[in-house]
Amino acid sequence: MSELLSVLRTLFSRSTSARQLTELAAQLTRDTDQAGIGTLMEAIPFIARTANDTSLTLKARVNALLAIDEALAPVVTRLDDECRYGQSALRASLPALLSYCTEMSGAYQSCVRHYLTHPTSLVHERLKLATVCGMHHQVRAMLYKALRYLQPEASDWRTAGRFILFAEEHDYARQPFALPGNPLPVQLEALFGRAILLFLSQPENLLHRDIVATDTLLAFLCSHVELSRRPAGAEPVYSIDLESGTPPERLMRGHASRSRRYSSLEPASTALADLVLDLDSRDKPLPEALDNSLTREQWRALSRSLSLRW
Repeated sequence: MSELLSVLRTLFSRSTSARQLTELAAQLTRDTDQAGIGTLMEAIPFIARTANDTSLTLKARVNALLAIDEALAPVVTRLDDECRYGQSALRASLPALLSYCTEMSGAYQSCVRHYLTHPTSLVHERLKLATVCGMHHQVRAMLYKALRYLQPEASDWRTAGRFILFAEEHDYARQPFALPGNPLPVQLEALFGRAILLFLSQPENLLHRDIVATDTLLAFLCSHVELSRRPAGAEPVYSIDLESGTPPERLMRGHASRSRRYSSLEPASTALADLVLDLDSRDKPLPEALDNSLTREQWRALSRSLSLRW
């Protein structure tokens, strides 16, 4: 907490936001669910200000956003659990999470734009971490839209595509990073694969509990999704243009462009089929990748349904 306040005080020492800083600090120390929602909404103006302040150095902007991200991670985790498994606070917490993740993703994108305006020979590890955090928030925003039965917009795919293009250019798209509030390291490309698999799972045709369960499955399966510059691997192969903002589509004919990537779902489909086999065997315990939100039979039915949708 002190790290966050120190960064914010440094950034806004010449501003008139001292009262707002005090209020934000007070809200961050509260532990009620309602205060958690208010905390995210209070944080959004600070995030936007950090992203749009042209007087900040790239290092200061990156450090400020990462500090805010880390400080708010417990609040986000609690509200995310409400969205997944709770009912009473669902309506209130879901829009707040969507707004927060969208704002954070855009703020991290501003770091990429800053770098591209003033490039250096070496991309610092903190900037790399910031872009992975940005992709994480973008993918979460797309999940929260799915939970509200909203389709991802062109801007969602375009933002995610820019993170991928930047990471590929600097050769860290498959490098694991530890993110605030996440116990396991993640890869930027795998996060994007998670968004692709969610879209192809047609969440608009799923119940709320099944969208949540699908996301749980995708956390395990997304590591099997890799992007390539040429169509490769067994069918089905999907194509996506990282600059156009169009969603992934089944490959019908070859395309070639700097921003177009291809992905075979055969590895993910094979992993899903193996999971179904484990679920069919009642002698085996429930796989560790799954939780108790569904029964064994419900997990098996959902897995089989996804295998047909892909």
